[in-house]
Amino acid sequence: MRWHSGLLALGSVLSCALATAQPSALGRALGVEFLERLARPALDGSDVVVIHAEVGSAMIMNRRVAGGPVSYIRGGTFLWSQIAEQLSARSGAGETMHLDVRRWTLDGGSCPSLVDKVAAFLTQIDQTVSNIGAASAVNHEVVVDAPTMLIRIGAKDALVTISPNGALDPPLQRAALELHSVVSRCAGSMVAAVEQHDF
Repeated sequence: MRWHSGLLALGSVLSCALATAQPSALGRALGVEFLERLARPALDGSDVVVIHAEVGSAMIMNRRVAGGPVSYIRGGTFLWSQIAEQLSARSGAGETMHLDVRRWTLDGGSCPSLVDKVAAFLTQIDQTVSNIGAASAVNHEVVVDAPTMLIRIGAKDALVTISPNGALDPPLQRAALELHSVVSRCAGSMVAAVEQHDF
C-alpha cells in the first residue's frame, strides 16, 4: 500500500526534524501517523480506532457490535524502531519506508475475556461522544486526559479525535488500557496475518 500524497511534505518535515529530534521520538510520532492512516475509521460512525502510542499498536472495532470482533495491528517489531532505523537513509532521498505489520482478528470465541472489555470500552465511548458539545463538534476534536491512547471515531463528514493530553486516569482511559491488555495477551497466543506497507 503506498501513500504518495504528502510524501514530499513528509520528506521536508523529516529533514528538519532529524536535526532536532531523537530518531526514536520521531519514529514513535511517525508510527502513530502510519497507524492513523492504516486504521482510518469509516465516516458512518460505526468504527472506533484506538492507537496505543507507546506500544505502536491499533485496535479497530465496530461500535454497533458489543462483543467484538476486534482487529489488532502491531509492527512485526516496534514500528518506531523500524522507522527510526530507516529515517536517515530514506528521508533525504524522499524514498518510502518499508514497514512489517502483524494483524489479528479476535472475538469472543478466540478470546473469551474480550467480550466484557469491549462492552465496557464502548460504554465509555458512548458516554464521551454524547458529552461532546457544539463547539467541540465544530472542531471535530475532543481532548481528554489520557496519556497513551489516541481514539478516532468517524462522524459523518469528519473524524472525532479523543487525544492523549495529560497524566490523569479517567474511565475512558482505564477502559481502553484494560481492553488493550486483553487484546495483546490473546494475540500472543494466535497466528497473525503478515502485511508489508510502504510509508
